[in-house]
Amino acid sequence: ERLRLNISGKVYELSRKQLAKYPNSLLSSPAKRLSYWDSKRKEYFFDRNRTVAECIYQFYQNGGNIYRPENFPEQILVDDLEFFGLYEYIDELDREMLVIPRIKKKAILPTNSMQLWIWNLFERPESGVCARVFNLFVLAMILFSTTLLCMDSIEFRSSAAYANRTVTHQVFRKHDFNNWLHIAEACTIGFFTFEVLTRFIVSPEKLRFFTKFLNLVDLIAIVPFYVTLLLEENRMATPLSILRVLRLIRIFRVLKISRYNSRLIILGKAMHAGRGDLMMLLLLIFVSCLLFASLGYYMEQFFTPGTDFYSIPDAMWWSFITMSDIGYGDMVPKSLGGKIVGAFCALSGVMCVAPILPIIFDRWSRF
Repeated sequence: ERLRLNISGKVYELSRKQLAKYPNSLLSSPAKRLSYWDSKRKEYFFDRNRTVAECIYQFYQNGGNIYRPENFPEQILVDDLEFFGLYEYIDELDREMLVIPRIKKKAILPTNSMQLWIWNLFERPESGVCARVFNLFVLAMILFSTTLLCMDSIEFRSSAAYANRTVTHQVFRKHDFNNWLHIAEACTIGFFTFEVLTRFIVSPEKLRFFTKFLNLVDLIAIVPFYVTLLLEENRMATPLSILRVLRLIRIFRVLKISRYNSRLIILGKAMHAGRGDLMMLLLLIFVSCLLFASLGYYMEQFFTPGTDFYSIPDAMWWSFITMSDIGYGDMVPKSLGGKIVGAFCALSGVMCVAPILPIIFDRWSRF
C-alpha cells in the first residue's frame, strides 16, 4: 500500500515501508497526518514549498540522505524538515552544517477588531494597502527627522545678500532658522511619541512590549528630546558634556528605519546567525593589529629618530588602517624594517578582512 501526497500541486507516492523507517515523522503517524486528508481527491494535501518537497521525497528514496538545492534559502529547507518531523533523522554532520529550525510560536493577537486593525496597521505592513501607505509615511518621517538632525549641526552663515545688513538682523535670522528647526523637530517627535503610545495601547503583550529591541529603539529616539526640553524649561545649569551626550543619542533615531525595511531585518538575522564566525574574525584582526603594531613600533623606535610611532596603542591605529586598506597617511613608517612590516600588514588585511563578506553572504542566502 502506498501513501499519496499532494504538496502544493505536485503529487508523490511513498510506500508504508519507507515511512516506517521514521516512526516519529508526520507522514508515518496516521493521527498526525489526519488533518491534512483530502477526502475528495483521496490524498494528503500539504501547502508547503515544492522545492523542499522534492528534497523530502529524495530523503525517503535515498534512505535518509539530505539533498540541499543550490541558491535556496536554507532556513526554509530546515523549517519544512522540522514540519514533517524529519529533522531529527538527519545525519549529525549534515545537521551541524544546517541552520537551526525556527520555533514557531502561536502569534498572540488583539481580541478587539478595531485594536487588531490598528495593530496590523502598525506592525504588519504586508497586511493591506493602508498598512503599506502608513509604512511609507513613517519611513518618510524618519528620513525627515534625520535630515533635521543633520541641519541642526550646521552653523549659521550669513549670505552675500545680507553682507551689508546689521549684526542684529543676522542674529535675528539665525534665531528664526533655529526656531523653525525646533518646531519641525517637535512635530516629528510628537508623531513618534504618538506611534509608540499607540503601539503600546494596542499591543496584546504589554508586559513584554519594552523588552523587544525595536521598541527600545523607538523609545531611545524620543527620550532625549523630552529630557532636553525639561532641562531648558527648568533653566537648570546642565554640564555641556550631558547636553552633548543627549544630542549624540538622537542619532539613534535613524535605527528606526530597520523596523520598516525587510532587507535590514534579514541583514540583522544574518549577522546574528554568523556571530560566532564574525567574533573569530574580529579576534584574528585584533591579534594581527597588535602583532604588526608592536613590530612597527619597535622598528621605528630603533631606526627612525622622532618617529610618529610613540607607543604600541598609537601604532595599532596605523596597523588597523593599513589592514583595512584605507591608508590615511597620518602615520607612515620611514625605516626599511617598518616598511616591510607595513607591507606584510597590508597583505594580512586582505587575508583577514576578505573572508568576512562571503560569510555574511552565505548567512544572508539562508533567510
